[in-house]
Amino acid sequence: MSYLRNKKMAFVLTIALICCFVFAGAAFAATNLTVYSDSKNPATGEYTNNFKADHDYSLNIELNDISVPLNNFCSDKKPADATNKLYVDFEFVDEDYNFDIAKDQVVNVVLDVNGTDYLVRVIPEIMEEEACGSVADRVYFTIERQRIPVSGLNAVVNNVKISGLKVTTPSTPDDNYNVCIGHTNAMCAIQACTNVRVVETVAKIELDAPEGCLYAGNVVQIGGTVYSTEPVECGSDELKPWSHTTWPVVIEIMQKITGYDDCDKKVVTYKNAINPSGENGVDECGNVTCVDPCVGEPIAAVIAHTDSNGEYKASIKLPACLYDEDGNAIEYIVRARTIEVQDENLDGAVEYFNDYVVSKDFVPAEAIEDLGNKKESADRNHIKRSVVAPAAKAHAWLQSDEDFINIIPGEPWTIKMSDLGQQIDCDGIYPVTICLTDKYCNVTPNMDPCGENREALKVELIALVDGTKSIVAGEFFDAEYGNKIVFTEILPGEECVTVWFKPTKTGVINLEASAIIGNQNRFAGDCNLEVNCDDCLLEATYLVVADGCELFDYNPPMAGWPVKVSVHYEDAGDLRVELLDPETREAVEWATWDTILYKTGYNLNYDADGTKVTGDYFTHPNLTGYTPLKSDFYVYVDACDAIGKSLIVKIVDEANRVHDEILIGEFVTPVELVRAMEPNGWQILSTPKTLAGDGNMKFLLGVEQNAANPYSDILTFKNGAWQQVSDSAQLQPLDAYYVNFKQNWCEDVCVECSGAEKPIYAAYVYDRITDPRGLTLTTKNLQQGWNFVGPSFNEEEISYKEAYTWFCSMDDYFYYDPCDAVCEENVPTFDGQINPYMLFQNDALYRMLGAACADCKVVINHGGSGLEAATFDTMPEYGNEWVDMFYGEELGDREDDTFFFGDPNTLANLAHFTTAAVSNGTQPAWANDPYYMAFNGDGYWVYVANSTQPIVAQAQLEMLENVQAQPIQLIPTLNDAK
Repeated sequence: MSYLRNKKMAFVLTIALICCFVFAGAAFAATNLTVYSDSKNPATGEYTNNFKADHDYSLNIELNDISVPLNNFCSDKKPADATNKLYVDFEFVDEDYNFDIAKDQVVNVVLDVNGTDYLVRVIPEIMEEEACGSVADRVYFTIERQRIPVSGLNAVVNNVKISGLKVTTPSTPDDNYNVCIGHTNAMCAIQACTNVRVVETVAKIELDAPEGCLYAGNVVQIGGTVYSTEPVECGSDELKPWSHTTWPVVIEIMQKITGYDDCDKKVVTYKNAINPSGENGVDECGNVTCVDPCVGEPIAAVIAHTDSNGEYKASIKLPACLYDEDGNAIEYIVRARTIEVQDENLDGAVEYFNDYVVSKDFVPAEAIEDLGNKKESADRNHIKRSVVAPAAKAHAWLQSDEDFINIIPGEPWTIKMSDLGQQIDCDGIYPVTICLTDKYCNVTPNMDPCGENREALKVELIALVDGTKSIVAGEFFDAEYGNKIVFTEILPGEECVTVWFKPTKTGVINLEASAIIGNQNRFAGDCNLEVNCDDCLLEATYLVVADGCELFDYNPPMAGWPVKVSVHYEDAGDLRVELLDPETREAVEWATWDTILYKTGYNLNYDADGTKVTGDYFTHPNLTGYTPLKSDFYVYVDACDAIGKSLIVKIVDEANRVHDEILIGEFVTPVELVRAMEPNGWQILSTPKTLAGDGNMKFLLGVEQNAANPYSDILTFKNGAWQQVSDSAQLQPLDAYYVNFKQNWCEDVCVECSGAEKPIYAAYVYDRITDPRGLTLTTKNLQQGWNFVGPSFNEEEISYKEAYTWFCSMDDYFYYDPCDAVCEENVPTFDGQINPYMLFQNDALYRMLGAACADCKVVINHGGSGLEAATFDTMPEYGNEWVDMFYGEELGDREDDTFFFGDPNTLANLAHFTTAAVSNGTQPAWANDPYYMAFNGDGYWVYVANSTQPIVAQAQLEMLENVQAQPIQLIPTLNDAK
């Protein structure tokens, strides 16, 4: 079978095969030899013997119809001792390294013996001559027959195929490089030859640094040289320049972006540099507006062509966008690329002309470098097909090394003034900076680009009441407490100058600076600036706060709950409300406000949205019966986005030019208890209080409204029967639930968590009531027989009696998996672990049961004992280390205290006991045993012996102070408030 379509260039010599003493009367056979690459001709899609010069290829060699005896063809000795060897001669020119990449490599040899194929693995022996001129490099193949279970005179080799012989083609192109094959056994003479075609190929492309002054928007010349693979003389490392005068070179400027992925691995990407679009103009404040240098179409690559010396040159425009959105300098590089060989894969985006027509049959196969996108050396960058676009049919390319270009701002064009924001105080003094810029708004020095300094630039200054030409609104100074000035100067070589401004009028004013640049009047201004006088008008009340005694050194507001803001102001009128970021003074997107306090029934709504945003107004006063006049409004913040942030609440009386502001926060997580649940199986959950929001399992697990549930079933046991619990059912204190969780696989790219199950976190946020009528004392009647009960402890109370119980959560189970939530702060952590204050909320087991304790006989912790318990003396691995880590205290007289550590049980309960049995039916039987602890979030089976017994929830809802007298809107559901 032949893979060669071009019969002229791929001729096969038919030779005589003489095998002595093999068959009586049989002495000759017709033999075919073919040599082709693993990759195909990209123009025809078929295998070919056309190759690029000085490239690496994996060759296939086929020898067909030889009919030689197996015993003469193969060997049963190791290669060093074998006399039967197949060999292949490659007649290459001026080379001494063609088979370096084949050394110590294994090739596959397939023998057709009596019609059956046998695979033999062979390490070829390389006989490579070091000489200039025409040489024949020889490769020996010792084909051993140990794996070929055929013997005798009737074992005949019909065909041979060698696959995977790696070779570097000659650097000197030639259409007729002979490849011949033979055998060392004198009893069996094989000789056949064919030719391979090595075509002209570009070896490398070099790029010279851009010429000229590299300033923003300037047009510069860029050039370089293209080289062929041919040496200037035999044995020389110097290459000949490319001789074709119409060879295309693509030159492009790119933005280089260096970053890091989620596993801190360096990642380099490129994006097109931008060609600024638009024209300069004048804005409403009289400022000359700049062309935005970072918006527009990409700077098009330019096409150059080589001359007879291989040199190319073209002009290209430099980008003017010098800084990214964060103010960091952008790194630009310039690079050039060219196609390696002439083929018929024309590129519509690259205009060039062939100086001769290339038949598609002569297109060479892709080399190993092209297929692997390999950088062969410092200046030989191969780019595999289809990487470069746009292209009708992609070429294989060579790319130059990239060259960093340092672009500086252009010549001075106008001036700009720093922005004082929308509002300033009438008693303040403020720095104002005036800078020179080029036409692209890049700050530039007072000098000619890449040249000499210019003279000092005089800048006149004035402040006027808005809408007037003569009423002065303020004074300028040369320092914060300096001299009054009416002009300033930007000194030679300097970019900016800073002066100070103090307003003398309230209301809306305009600041103006003017200069003459290049005989043109240039203006800069800060117009529509509000000047208001500060007054003490505001107070803030955090309706729901975190427990400052344990988690924080103050009582910060919890995110997701509203903050009441009160205005004390004697003048009636419309007030503007602003919600601002403390650092940027920009409006925040995660906060809204309203004059209404949203609630459902007697419960305050959680994570509600107000109907008003920054810049909206309300009419003051909005309350009656207060002296002096008073108004209230409520700021609503997002339960997730507000965590860790602070907020400025500001009001403005535009009529009287009075303002005040107050800082709120920073906001902390609203989560008050965390349970980590194992995925893919039944787990137990309960809640000590009614939950905020929808109050159901989806809310507890942080599942968004339309997202898939992480569980398949919820069950509870009540009144002696199993009950199915719906997704929308509100979870009840004192009830416990079995939840059948699904698999929860981490899909993050990091190796630390990829392909591993991760916990599912239950994050508890409890209801808040606004009226005593909402204070429902939850009770549960225990029926005779088995009952499934969830604890309801007050998390702020100390555990049994006056003793301390320490928790050592050193196990990985309690380590927060960062591959989890969108809002990670909803799982509060401490030193990388779930915060112990929000993980362990416990009390004595007998206190959970209360009056029912005397009549219940057995309590079962289903799933087995959870945490382990010990005293300090019996747990040296954890005790002192953990106490010091979390509390920084000496143990002192606490060495006899009980420590809990380790994992929950298989169903997620934390309690240490497995079975608690009452002795003598008395309450003190459990009260005196420190190991019988129960935990919020657990669920236990309780057996009641004789009659119905009630238990009462100890954890009651927090009632908010001073909200019932304020305007309240009753709405049926949380969703209606959003």
